[in-house]
Amino acid sequence: MNALIIPIFRDKVTLRPVPNNCNRNVANTIRGATCAPIFNQHALRILAGFTYMKNATTEDVLCALLAQLIQRMATGDEAALSHFYDSTLSRVYALALRISGRCDLAEEICVEIYWQVWRDAARYDSSRGQPLAWLLVITRSRALDALRRLDRIA
Repeated sequence: MNALIIPIFRDKVTLRPVPNNCNRNVANTIRGATCAPIFNQHALRILAGFTYMKNATTEDVLCALLAQLIQRMATGDEAALSHFYDSTLSRVYALALRISGRCDLAEEICVEIYWQVWRDAARYDSSRGQPLAWLLVITRSRALDALRRLDRIA
């Protein structure tokens, strides 16, 4: 699987696959190498707080960015929640849809997930796992809970 780059446009974080021929060095990604989108000033401010990780993949940068966003959410930063939502919604929705099998139920599950992430951001412990793994475990749990609720109603 390819690493991911994190282009940020107009204060929104999105994920995009890196081409196979791309140098995945963080420094090249930040400088806007030909295979990566050019980062705007907002992105550079976010990434400026990270410790330089020599030869780190952009997946490492993504994990660091998500961890920083979770820390900011724990302090009540709503903009961090917005960035976190924009950068992870596609994966969360895809997993919720795969488990539930229904678009409407997957959307409800996503709402529950991001409310839980907002409430529990202070409880996230980076030493226990990566931010995306934490989020997808929450997604799996909420999706299974939603299916159990449906079974009780039916």
